[in-house]
Amino acid sequence: NGIIKISPDEKKFGLAEKYRFGRILGQPHSDYFPTGFTPLETIKKQQKALVSLTGFTLIELIIVVVIIGILAGLALIKYGPVTEKARSAEAYSALANIVGAENAYKLENDVYTATLINLDIDIPVSQNFTFSVPNTTGSGYAKATKKGAATKDYYMCLASGKQSVDAIPSCP
Repeated sequence: NGIIKISPDEKKFGLAEKYRFGRILGQPHSDYFPTGFTPLETIKKQQKALVSLTGFTLIELIIVVVIIGILAGLALIKYGPVTEKARSAEAYSALANIVGAENAYKLENDVYTATLINLDIDIPVSQNFTFSVPNTTGSGYAKATKKGAATKDYYMCLASGKQSVDAIPSCP
């Protein structure tokens, strides 16, 4: 009767123009396709449509993981110096307190003490350092010895307050 019926799939895949309306009244047109025959191109287009609707491809997921890894690496590179700077500030703050207390002790007793208990201060308990005054002869120095995650030792002269990292300072 000449009425052409096009299914939504045929519209979606553009089959209406490609196969010259190969489906008439819901049946394959015998001039274009034998009965029960589905063209290979139609099957490929349907498979492609299904694949694009099912989710992410492996390549897309790998790219996302690589990008996240790069960003995490950049964050760690920036994070390292910040934590070392915080540890340095912790060490020098405690050493400055020890040096001040040592100088006060020397004013009263004419000598430095090698025992931190003799000083009139509370030394904070640190996860990164152990504090001591290993040398009290002459000018002497206070030391923050690394422990845990700390990577450096810190020193401070008792008389001058001169600071040093990883090397005993020459205190005047």
